[in-house]
Amino acid sequence: MRYALLIALREYAANAKTKGFWIGVFMLPLMIGVGIVVTSWMARAEPSRPFVLVDRSGAFAEPIEQAIERAHQRSVLQAAGRYVQQNLRPGLRPDVDLSAIPASGGGPAVNQAAVDAFIAAGGADAFLALSRPMLKENAPEFEAPAPPFARVDLPGEIDSAASTEEIVAGLRPYLSGDRRISVDGAETRLFAAMLFEPGAPDEAMRGAGGAAAVQYWSTNLTVDSLSDLIQDALNDEV
Repeated sequence: MRYALLIALREYAANAKTKGFWIGVFMLPLMIGVGIVVTSWMARAEPSRPFVLVDRSGAFAEPIEQAIERAHQRSVLQAAGRYVQQNLRPGLRPDVDLSAIPASGGGPAVNQAAVDAFIAAGGADAFLALSRPMLKENAPEFEAPAPPFARVDLPGEIDSAASTEEIVAGLRPYLSGDRRISVDGAETRLFAAMLFEPGAPDEAMRGAGGAAAVQYWSTNLTVDSLSDLIQDALNDEV
């Protein structure tokens, strides 16, 4: 063991004399910092993904929209917490409990009470109003991340009273990108479509597959955060 430690110390001393070792030592924190900045910038710059929701059961549209809004407010709270930490005046301790803010890596259920309290208190505006006296004078304006998903209406040429098969057929060109849907004046590709038949609640209560009663179509199944939010909302509802 003694010889192994001596060998390790000799190797360390040899490496510490090289330029590459010290470049790596100083570059690692810089790379971590750049990664954090780039990740935050991408979260703010990424546009909302549009989806269509047709709920003929009348049971799921509201809980799904609430689940999506809670997920968005969770990301806003996380971003606001990082903003306060980065712009806090030196030597000051924040009057807000930053430790209660959910971590970015946690699932939707992590510290949901903090998110609910954040929303009930007035959201980002109230949080930043409370934090502003503690910030540096030259602190930049807070930029909240965009909502990850945005519900849009059916395209005008698709009749909402049509059959599910007809609606799906009408949406296929928008899901494939052959046609674009208008969101806030910009033309973009439709990300997903959800369709619930009147019998969807009964199917869910029975634990049936519900392939005919519930349909979910997406252009990118690797982005499963929307389907996860929908599943959580449906589980809570039934």
